[in-house]
Amino acid sequence: MFIDAPPKAIYDAFVEPAWLTRFWLSKASGPLRIGQAVEWSFMVAGARDTVTATQLEPGKQIAWQWSDGAVRIDLEPFEGGTAITLINDGFPGETEEQIDAALNGTEGFSIVLCDLKTLLESGQSAGLTKSKARLIEARQQK
Repeated sequence: MFIDAPPKAIYDAFVEPAWLTRFWLSKASGPLRIGQAVEWSFMVAGARDTVTATQLEPGKQIAWQWSDGAVRIDLEPFEGGTAITLINDGFPGETEEQIDAALNGTEGFSIVLCDLKTLLESGQSAGLTKSKARLIEARQQK
């Protein structure tokens, strides 16, 4: 993904609760710090996870562990903005569960990155993550 914003802005958006809650989470118990567990509450009611940063290089890389495995975000300056590479792997479970988790993770992070792009380029979230959360909640009620 390309976002027309500096790498440090994207780094801060994934590390600092004040940014995370503008496009992805409903609450974060604190900023990401290496080795310190924080609780993230997602926009889907009741969805929470404990996240522990494993690598933080301002403006370059963010990595964390959570119940769905590992996430690494690489940030590279590109044409006045930032090229983002996101790797989500290490899914727990059997092969079928891992495939489902990989597909859900790909969809989820695509939405999150698109919402972040809109926020950083326009100053306002498009509400994409919030809209997806509403769909998930509606399906859970069926």
